[in-house]
Amino acid sequence: MSQDLITLPDSRQRKQYHTQELWLAGITMFMFKKGSRNAYNNERKDPLFRNNYNKLFGLSLPHMDSVDDFFRELPEQKLEKVKVNMGSHLIRKKVLEAWKFRDYYIVTIDRTGISTFDHKHCEMSEVAIIKSELTNLTSGRFQIRLE
Repeated sequence: MSQDLITLPDSRQRKQYHTQELWLAGITMFMFKKGSRNAYNNERKDPLFRNNYNKLFGLSLPHMDSVDDFFRELPEQKLEKVKVNMGSHLIRKKVLEAWKFRDYYIVTIDRTGISTFDHKHCEMSEVAIIKSELTNLTSGRFQIRLE
């Protein structure tokens, strides 16, 4: 997997960060549940956070505008190739073996928390607002948490 990340094309003019650092920063922004690039940049300014990030991952923490520039310019098929290779690696190393069902890998995608709304955005939505507090909203088959 690491080789896939290193060899991702980088069309940015100023290349202050390696592709691994940009890729990981994009992933960790979601892992750490930061709501925006700006929120993650604010966290990035904290010396303790930067030090812990570096100790944990062994990489620098790039500015999130650089991460955004990198992903906007990255051809979609290159990103898809990395995802396929990562999945293949997990299967090859038998990491998922314990979760096979009748010789098949079952894949589910949890999209809860991806989108938030404070209003009914479509006919399939159900909005429940109780005592001015935002609660849960269900859109189609996905549950969305309003905060």
